[in-house]
Amino acid sequence: MIRRSLAEIRYTLLQAWEQMQSDGIDDLMLVRAWLYSPVAIDVIGGNPLDDLLCVAVLRHFQIPIDDLGDMHPEPVFIPAPLARVSIGGTWIYATSWRRCHPVAMEMVRRKRKHFFASRFVGGQQVDTKSGRFRSYDLASACVTTPYVEWTVRGSRAWLERLLPLVGSIGKDRNSGLGSIASWEIASTTRDPVLEEGVPQRGIPCSGVDTAGYRDCVLAERTIRPPYVWPGTRMLCALPAFPS
Repeated sequence: MIRRSLAEIRYTLLQAWEQMQSDGIDDLMLVRAWLYSPVAIDVIGGNPLDDLLCVAVLRHFQIPIDDLGDMHPEPVFIPAPLARVSIGGTWIYATSWRRCHPVAMEMVRRKRKHFFASRFVGGQQVDTKSGRFRSYDLASACVTTPYVEWTVRGSRAWLERLLPLVGSIGKDRNSGLGSIASWEIASTTRDPVLEEGVPQRGIPCSGVDTAGYRDCVLAERTIRPPYVWPGTRMLCALPAFPS
């Protein structure tokens, strides 16, 4: 793979965003990921679809994430084929948080880092606090569910192109969690951001009257990809449904 400069990468992604807009990003859809295995519960609102799509965009254009450099003073803009919604002067992508199948079971799954770590080595007890057997018995909070789904407004053509590039979601994917069997896209009438006063994702509270919101909690969250960058962290109205 030919390594490209940061300027070339920015130009490629800007062209991609212009192409997404020209193709139209106003389809209202229900996106469903059918799962092979339980999915890890990392944070409230884990696995936002805009974040997954940004990763798929990098894969589609064969851009290694290491080529993006650091996030100072701000990260490289990675477009997602989703509509933008402006709330209180701040924009977010028109996608809900992840929702599970109504019949879902929470569980704790143990990941054995080393199969023989519980045995004695060289006549001494295994040290699980340091060295090669450190944290050999790792716990992952998971949910067993047939599928997870999102409501989005965006480009159906681009989603059909990008979603097959996402093969798993959540934490501990290397241990088999969150493996995706197939993707399904269907039309819907549900609002991906605010449905009948109930937030469907984190909604910025700055400059917004939240008195009409219901079934929500207030907390600080980052509002768009990359979610690890603190520059977009602010007080938000979060949906109260489990993710």
